[in-house]
Amino acid sequence: MNRKPEERIPQAAIKAEIAEWLPGVSNVNSWLLWSYDDQWNLVLTAKGRDGCPELIQHISDDKIQYMIIRLPDRKDENETVRDVFIGWTGPNVKRIAAAKVKSNDFGYCKETIRPHHAALEATSKVNFNFKTILDRSHPLSGSHMID
Repeated sequence: MNRKPEERIPQAAIKAEIAEWLPGVSNVNSWLLWSYDDQWNLVLTAKGRDGCPELIQHISDDKIQYMIIRLPDRKDENETVRDVFIGWTGPNVKRIAAAKVKSNDFGYCKETIRPHHAALEATSKVNFNFKTILDRSHPLSGSHMID
């Protein structure tokens, strides 16, 4: 983890993965998940099209992971989508490791894994569901944390 985020997080590959999996405004409930490998390089580890119930099966309690999910939304009586970036820190991740990775990588990943309408942090699977993600990703939400 001694290397800078830009040396371990492949921006071009991540942008290509997003463009391929989430084109236009279709593919509602599609998601992509990235995890660190043994050398702290960020790699795509899973993707799907069945929303939160499918995504949560791939989230690990002992890892730091990043994801983007496309959710259905309504705005001004029109059907639309909301893309949400989520930084996951599993409850079994050691606090020192979590703090180090978060201070080095979270902002860089948030800027790399785009476009998104909102950025959230999550630490528990208990409230990790469609309703909570949609609520916390709303611009007027008081909290952007899923715990």
